[in-house]
Amino acid sequence: MIKQISWSSYWSILAATTIFYYVLICLRFYSNEIKQVLTGKSRLLFKRRVIIERDQYNAAVNESQELFPLINQLVQEIKMFLQGSLRKNLQRQEIVYGFQLLLKKYPTVKGTPFEPIVNNYIINECSNYCSIHLEEEEVTTLWLS
Repeated sequence: MIKQISWSSYWSILAATTIFYYVLICLRFYSNEIKQVLTGKSRLLFKRRVIIERDQYNAAVNESQELFPLINQLVQEIKMFLQGSLRKNLQRQEIVYGFQLLLKKYPTVKGTPFEPIVNNYIINECSNYCSIHLEEEEVTTLWLS
């Protein structure tokens, strides 16, 4: 019986079955979206979604551009603080307290995408300047104070 089926009929039946399967899946899971596309409503939703996403992106870019000078100033203060700590031979607890006071002056940086960058900078510079090894959790708690 298998010898009577040709390859062309096998492939055509397989293709028809696959198409039928995917049509059923699309109707089952995407029926609302298909109705919106057929009635023409999805075009407006798509444009509206694109406009909203573009506005959110522009707001995020503007916010980050406004923070660049502030981040630069914070990085410079961190560097100066660590150089002063090295000259004064401050202890670990004094340096941690100094960072708490320093970061308290920059509450707008907290919760932004720049916070982890500043945290990594503090960790690296502490190990370079003062040979103090701070953990990420410790640096994260500096922002809470």
